[in-house]
Amino acid sequence: VIASPIIDTTSLDRAASARSAGSLNAVIANLARVSPDVSQAIATKISSAISRTYTVIAFAQDGLVDIEATTIVQGLVLKFETQASDYTKFSHSTDLRSISATLLLDLLRYGSMAAELVLDKLRQPAKIYPFSTADLKWATDAPNSYPIYNNTPLNYPTIFYSVSAQDSSSVYSNAPLEACIQPALWDMEFVDTLRKAAIKNLLQRLVVTINSDKFRTSLPIDVQADSTKFNAAISSTIAAVESQLNALNPEDALVLFDNLTAGTIADANRSEDKTIGALRSLIDGKLSSGAKILPSIIGRGESSSSASSESQLFMKSISTMQLELNTFFSRIFTLAVKLLGYDASVKFSYSEVNLRPELELESFKSVKQARILDQLSLGLISDVEASIELTGTLPPAGYKNLSGTYFKVGPVDTKQNSYSNTSATADENPDSTQIVKDTTSGAPTGVPGRNSK
Repeated sequence: VIASPIIDTTSLDRAASARSAGSLNAVIANLARVSPDVSQAIATKISSAISRTYTVIAFAQDGLVDIEATTIVQGLVLKFETQASDYTKFSHSTDLRSISATLLLDLLRYGSMAAELVLDKLRQPAKIYPFSTADLKWATDAPNSYPIYNNTPLNYPTIFYSVSAQDSSSVYSNAPLEACIQPALWDMEFVDTLRKAAIKNLLQRLVVTINSDKFRTSLPIDVQADSTKFNAAISSTIAAVESQLNALNPEDALVLFDNLTAGTIADANRSEDKTIGALRSLIDGKLSSGAKILPSIIGRGESSSSASSESQLFMKSISTMQLELNTFFSRIFTLAVKLLGYDASVKFSYSEVNLRPELELESFKSVKQARILDQLSLGLISDVEASIELTGTLPPAGYKNLSGTYFKVGPVDTKQNSYSNTSATADENPDSTQIVKDTTSGAPTGVPGRNSK
């Protein structure tokens, strides 16, 4: 099923090309191709939501980490990332990041995403195949209805479907970009109008002026006396001059008689900059609101003070979209491990969205590592949980369990005051300058250079 017709993105009339589609989903898909702002909004959200790292953990029914099931599902993910589903023929990429980009593209354009867990001949998970939700039909309007794809019922447990902000009165999803259709079309029409106006008003035009008196005296007497012949001569001369000027290249020379004068003209400044700027700002605001993205994210911010707040709000929206993708993959891999014979639940999660550079995050990772090791030392978390939090994988072979061994936290000393050094005695703190009197001789002890009793 083709969600939308292939349009000519090279056409200058982009608004008409976007409107040429038949359905609402097809119009949105066309806008994602021809509108720079809509395309930038979608690309920014997708690239921000798909992190470089992710974790996959299997939990038993008691909520503890199932080591064997985790090993199996991590191996399955590695297979999807690096191996083809069938080496006897062509196969598409099955890595999770490519699949995630396809799913998020549909989620942003159509408000829903769908995929199938394809099984091989042995009923084992072979690959994850996403398919478009643009033309999905539903069997009934009931909440427990199942989708129909290209006249094929999809009432199977291996079909997964997720919708963003589902309308309870309908089984069909609503595109989050629906609100930006009118602003995007308005923006494209406005830009097309500006492009045409720039050619007319900004570029100087070559003008040739004919001296009518000199031109008339240059004509034969019979032509001057006959108005019909005179008008024909004028028309012929104008056509010849126009033909020659239109064929000129910038480097060509122009030779004229003294009865013709060449020059350039340009329209006077009409002081329309403020009007165009106000209209441009209005369209940008409507477009950024409809595309569910903030102006500073797509380079339309007007002040640096608001950019920080807009970035935080943008991260919140991306985190919500990422959470939906994590839940979608968790459902798929949970079914996969059950088909492999493990009664476990899988939790898939991309690393949290962060706009900071990777090198700048190293200091924050050190703080997180110290906190996890403290919890491990106190026995608050298991070694498996600590290893997954720090490395994303299970502990290596030969690993010595450290949970609850207090390897980072020593016994509590009630004599010490962690907020003040004045409670420390001289024996417990040799560097202290506290002076303690010797009860036998009265000489001070603990003073550098003297022997204390």
